[in-house]
Amino acid sequence: SFRQSHSTINCLAFQRDPSQAAATNNCPWLLAAGDAGGIINLYQTSEQKVKTICQGSHYDIYSVAFSPDGMTFASGGRGEVRFWDVATGRNLLTVPGFDFCVALAFSPDGKQLAAGTLQGFGEPHVNVIELESSRGISALRGLSSQVSMVEFSHDGQRLAALSHNWQL
Repeated sequence: SFRQSHSTINCLAFQRDPSQAAATNNCPWLLAAGDAGGIINLYQTSEQKVKTICQGSHYDIYSVAFSPDGMTFASGGRGEVRFWDVATGRNLLTVPGFDFCVALAFSPDGKQLAAGTLQGFGEPHVNVIELESSRGISALRGLSSQVSMVEFSHDGQRLAALSHNWQL
């Protein structure tokens, strides 16, 4: 059993836990739960604990969906769609203009996100958000400790990072 705030849970989504990929665990899954208070709790089911808490919005969270690679997830509620880093719970991108986003789904290749919305008292819509790689901020993952050094190769094609626990 998982503990959640006293707010009503509006939506759930499961995804295999990328951090547990090599583990021999029975339940290497993540569970995202969005609530009426604008909070998303991301649970590690194998540990039955909260992995991270995402402050989703100022209002309800009506939908959550994991990207196919399991590294990010999207949330929808009142006013916007947000993209989150699964590892840290950090908000990566906010896309405004969605009055009530009640359904989300990533395309199998992760390049599009469909958002089912209600525009106030107007007609329902399905909006498609095109996601382009190598645009804006890129997050490189894989280190398990704080990064202490980064260095680009002379040609700019490679990047090395050293963490506090001596991982490269």
